[in-house]
Amino acid sequence: MKERFSKYIKENDNIIQLSVGKINLIKKIGEGGNGIVYKGEIFEKTFAFKFLLSNASGKTLNTKTERFLAEYFNIITIQSSFIVKYVDYDLLTITDLKGSLTIPVIMMKEYESSLKHDESQNKNKSFTNLFNFLIDSVEQIHNEGIIHRDLKPENILVKNGEYVLADFGIANYNPDIFKIRANTKKSERIGNRLFSAPEQENSEVSPDLTMDIYAIGQILQWYAVGETHRGTGRKKISLDIDDNIVYDRIIDKCLSNNPKNRFQQISEIRKYLKDSKKKDIFDNMYDFSELLRSNFPKNMNNFVNSKNTKRIDSLLQSIYEKEKTFDKQIWQTDGQGSIEIKLTKKDIGVWKFWEYEYQIKEIWIYYDSSSLNDFILINYDKSEPFIIEGKETYETIIVDNEHHISYAEYQNGYAEINDEIVELSKHEIEVILREKEEGYLFIGLKSNPLLDGRSYNLIHNFIENAKKNKLIDLENLKKFQFDIRKNKSIEILSRL
Repeated sequence: MKERFSKYIKENDNIIQLSVGKINLIKKIGEGGNGIVYKGEIFEKTFAFKFLLSNASGKTLNTKTERFLAEYFNIITIQSSFIVKYVDYDLLTITDLKGSLTIPVIMMKEYESSLKHDESQNKNKSFTNLFNFLIDSVEQIHNEGIIHRDLKPENILVKNGEYVLADFGIANYNPDIFKIRANTKKSERIGNRLFSAPEQENSEVSPDLTMDIYAIGQILQWYAVGETHRGTGRKKISLDIDDNIVYDRIIDKCLSNNPKNRFQQISEIRKYLKDSKKKDIFDNMYDFSELLRSNFPKNMNNFVNSKNTKRIDSLLQSIYEKEKTFDKQIWQTDGQGSIEIKLTKKDIGVWKFWEYEYQIKEIWIYYDSSSLNDFILINYDKSEPFIIEGKETYETIIVDNEHHISYAEYQNGYAEINDEIVELSKHEIEVILREKEEGYLFIGLKSNPLLDGRSYNLIHNFIENAKKNKLIDLENLKKFQFDIRKNKSIEILSRL
């Protein structure tokens, strides 16, 4: 059939006639067992033309033709940027010495190449892009009631760095959603041997989402190391890819020979990836310890004391910049309660912890080789009061960084400014609470024994004693640290 078609177009100078007009077939760009794809031009625009060419006859040919029609009609009903753009379905009639022949044709948008021939220079970025594309696109077609069954690099097309899924010729369509379907003969093998799930060798096995999930694993494996995998001893991802351990685990599960041991749907891959990327508790400990060490490397007997405002500001600035990295795991406590930290620098040596503004006097830092118990103790000074309308106050609400208003106005949501009533929701509001006396607070990871409820009484007593004596006694601080470390959480103890 392919030879007959090739001879026909050659004899007709690569010109064919379809309902939309004359097509100039420029070159062959793809070929499969039952078809061939050409790049063609019509009205000075280029498209791709997929021809169904099969040597089958009778019922087998009818089945293949139905499949071809189902591929076109069912796919155009889906609105998706992840799927190849089909333009038209047509029938090409050719006449030669062997008689008349009708060939189904799908006209589609032209793409630059396929993933098989993609020459991306940034493997790290393109791997994660490919991974995201595969789970996004396959999840969408699964939600639409389609199982592709033939995912492979040749069927992932590329244009301007964007991927699309193509060739739904052997896809399975949910009969409750799609009325045009094609049955598969029991003896017919579905899929390719390199990328398809092993159970697809058995035509008795019903189509399942896990077949596409297996193919995702093979595509990622092939893209990362240059070859697919069967059996044991899989070659691990060797590229410099972020989170390659996580991706290796995902590939392992996708490639399980037993479909029941694979991810059963794409949402499970998403959940696994999300859970795996949650920072381990000991990773946070190491990073917090590194933050302390990098700012105050000169540690004497595990304790550091500093009154250097510049150095203190540098430490707090480091915490501020890494709040997101620690994912709400750095907390503060004064023994009365605790809360995740939220810092704002107001001036040299002046920082806001949420709404409370502190003039930092000095700090004490504890860290050791275990990184389990590291903390910061902040000693703040009495603040200068605000002078508002000739009166001293230690709390205020500032509108647009300029106007001071009363707490009553703040609660009401409206304020009187320059003899006008303004709606506060439309303005920038800042609440500032200053300290009337010297005090202390601790900073540490949420997993630190310091933040355990059993430690609050120890913290409260330590702070009250420091206030009474108006200083931090190193020996008392050592004893406090020793007592606190006994309150390790069950989570930490179970990991030691």
